[in-house]
Amino acid sequence: GNIVTGLLTAQTGAAVGTGLGGTAGSISVSNTFAGGNVTTAALTTTGGTKGAGGSINVSAAGAGVLSTGGAAITSTGGVGLNSAGANAGNITLSGGTVTLGASTVTATGGAGNGASFAGGSGGAISVTSNTGGMSSTGAGAMTANGGAASATAAAGGAAGTISVTNAAASTGTISLAGTGGLNARTGVSTGTTAAGAAGSITVNNNATAATTTTLAALNTSGQANGHGGLVSITTTGTLSASTIGTGGGTVNALSTLDGRDAGNVTISTGAAITALGAITASGTAGVGTNQNGGAGGTVSVTTVGGMAGGAMTASGGAAVGTGNGGNAGRVVVANSGTGNLTTGALTVQTGNAPGAGAAGSFNATSSV
Repeated sequence: GNIVTGLLTAQTGAAVGTGLGGTAGSISVSNTFAGGNVTTAALTTTGGTKGAGGSINVSAAGAGVLSTGGAAITSTGGVGLNSAGANAGNITLSGGTVTLGASTVTATGGAGNGASFAGGSGGAISVTSNTGGMSSTGAGAMTANGGAASATAAAGGAAGTISVTNAAASTGTISLAGTGGLNARTGVSTGTTAAGAAGSITVNNNATAATTTTLAALNTSGQANGHGGLVSITTTGTLSASTIGTGGGTVNALSTLDGRDAGNVTISTGAAITALGAITASGTAGVGTNQNGGAGGTVSVTTVGGMAGGAMTASGGAAVGTGNGGNAGRVVVANSGTGNLTTGALTVQTGNAPGAGAAGSFNATSSV
């Protein structure tokens, strides 16, 4: 049989004063009948004030269809109250076919509140299709960002992770065309404090049948004072993807901090890349007195059957004073088999060193 749910909610109560947030709850919906479907309405484990977000697990066994009907799935951490923001919960979705529609899947850390409190950490979002692929449409999005810090000097929360997998036995496609894209970014820091750890986005279409992969924008770029995170895309079939951003975050004005580093981008396909938006993986400028620039990332694109791609940029950030310019990144683009290889402008530059500091260096030779 099938499972159809209404709205499911498991949230902590809101703390007041110096009280603590309650223990996070959870939502679990599982249909173990082979071929049984699961259809949900909105699922919410968002923490109340000071409360952590809870976990959400939904699965449909075998060839069963997991459909969220475009409803929101949210495990965001609660905001602080003269305290740090709370951490988000994790979200795990799996089915034979996963149909998200315009659902927003959100596991973002809570915002800090009061005199310089950190943001909470983003959660882990995992989506797996086993037989029939997955899709999102409309304003659909997946977001696992860190929470924003408060006041004058605190860390933005660590970014979460997003993992998307189409199993080898699947005959369906990955079509995550929802305009909100996939986002795993550090939270906004205040003052000179560096943000928490960078996040990552991983997309694996392992289908032996070599099905297509279509992706909206992917963004692991750092927000204020945060490093950029990793993006990895592996497919057996063709790929069409929008823009990819892994750049370092802008360092806050009036702070004293080195420029932020970019994350790496790795793309490997078993067939042609029919469209690929601009890729930006550059470090940012240092701010303060004699601060270094951030390093550019490595952009590696390997395809079979040709590519129609946009611009790719992996440059180092500028230094200030006698700091060292950021190291240049690397761009490597390779095609085998038939088909043409087309790119936009490719830019790999060291960061500027205006004073006595050393210019950034090329960490490897870029090639096409």
